[in-house]
Amino acid sequence: MSDSLTTLISKVQALLLDDGTRFTTATVTAAARLALAEFNQRAPMQTDTILDVIADVKEYDLSEREATALAISNVLEVDSDGDDDQELEYDAFNENDFVEFRLRTALSSGKLRVCFSKPYTVNGLDGEVESTLPAFWVTTLLSGACFWSLQIRSVGRVETINLNQDVSKNLIDAKRYYRQVFDAGLVKAAARFAMVGGRGTAWNDSWHGWGQ
Repeated sequence: MSDSLTTLISKVQALLLDDGTRFTTATVTAAARLALAEFNQRAPMQTDTILDVIADVKEYDLSEREATALAISNVLEVDSDGDDDQELEYDAFNENDFVEFRLRTALSSGKLRVCFSKPYTVNGLDGEVESTLPAFWVTTLLSGACFWSLQIRSVGRVETINLNQDVSKNLIDAKRYYRQVFDAGLVKAAARFAMVGGRGTAWNDSWHGWGQ
């Protein structure tokens, strides 16, 4: 199981050699939120869900089943007799900030397997009750949270009287290190493969079907 927000805060403070005086719970919470947002933008969770086919209907949405869905990567007709699901031609689009898709050809019955991406969550952050980020990637998230904690502290010192200018320099050096580690982890996380199929253009795109 991945770390909760409370655990992440403790680990960030430990990495920055702080007891919560300089890098408070509020600061690290804000930093964890920013780091998680970056992770989700670059390497969100890839998952799937099963929908019942609605006879002769082409348009489907995930709002009731998966309101946090970010993007659809594939739609398949489920093989009820085995493991030979068939990819379908579809067009994905957004409507009212929900992810929807339109089948090129309506089906009369059966089930659809919809592959899509969604954000990872951290237990205790923004009301979430589950940590879904795999433990292996927690160190990457920690690096991002450390970077953003240092960035927030740097911003807080901009208009204060800096009696020791070395502090600002040291903050920059520390930020550079954690930014590099975070970016390296994001590159590796983003290199994971999703099940991709169908076409990427929407049916109402002005270039839809061009050149065919």
